[in-house]
Amino acid sequence: MPALVVSLHNAVFHVVLVCFFIAVTLTTTHAQNMAPSFPSSETGTRSVDENTDAGTNIGSPVTASDPENDELTYSLGGGDAVSFDIVTSTGQLQTKDALDYEDKSTYTVVVSVSDGKDVNGNPDTSVDDEITVAVTVNNDDDPGNVSLSGQRRAGTVLRARLSDAD
Repeated sequence: MPALVVSLHNAVFHVVLVCFFIAVTLTTTHAQNMAPSFPSSETGTRSVDENTDAGTNIGSPVTASDPENDELTYSLGGGDAVSFDIVTSTGQLQTKDALDYEDKSTYTVVVSVSDGKDVNGNPDTSVDDEITVAVTVNNDDDPGNVSLSGQRRAGTVLRARLSDAD
């Protein structure tokens, strides 16, 4: 071993440098990625009043949970999906346009969720879970409009017409 000699005011010190090398092997075990899922408490039912403005939230978000708390992405499908939007980061359904009860009173959409990972944690675009959501349009039962026609003077007959968009 190499020695280092140090002299300080007539005193001599011998310092021996000793080096140790330790080999460390780290082994990590990667647990499988768990898929997000919709809870059994999610009923999949929402309702919205007819003639609601576009972009209006419909009930509470349709949310899933992920065991690893991964960031989730929501998407919308199904035949009636064209009438709605979804906030991809929260699962919040929104109206795309005003809905008319007399045209259609119930819509069905499919909300899908993905954590963006496959079972090994690698990037993946597949859907992890989905739920069918029924959206019921509540009838807005506004009173109709009355219009009068004819001469408005005493002793004449007036014609009244009631019109109601519903």
